[in-house]
Amino acid sequence: MYTAIVAFEAEKVLMEAQEELKTKIQRRVELDREIWALRRIISGLIQVTEKGANRPHYFGPGGIHQGGLTSACKTIVRMAERALSPMDIREQLELSGYDFVKLSNPLSAIHTVLKRLVLKGELRYSPNQVATLYEWVDEQFPRNDIQDTGE
Repeated sequence: MYTAIVAFEAEKVLMEAQEELKTKIQRRVELDREIWALRRIISGLIQVTEKGANRPHYFGPGGIHQGGLTSACKTIVRMAERALSPMDIREQLELSGYDFVKLSNPLSAIHTVLKRLVLKGELRYSPNQVATLYEWVDEQFPRNDIQDTGE
């Protein structure tokens, strides 16, 4: 009987912990979207100021400039409110100030990254009549943090 009570309590605590995790992750996703929007506003405002031509975009600690292309693509897709095409992702990276200097063909590199992320289960894709669209698989339980630097 004691074992049954302990098992029941453990199950109850487990369910509560899972629900709390789900709630906190959802709050983090919402905050990430708000932060992303503010970073885009700041980036745009920097461009129109006199100092904008001489200043890099500011995305702060863990921002889009901190990691490689994989991390940047994950950030863009995760923050998007809709599925994105590789061209949409390239455009968002350009708007964010991502430095493509080292890439001879940025769109090709983005396609490669997206295919790898699909194989890893982090993104899903849906081909449509115009382009293949990519979206984050599960915002409730993301597999990796978007700020990783692994390529």
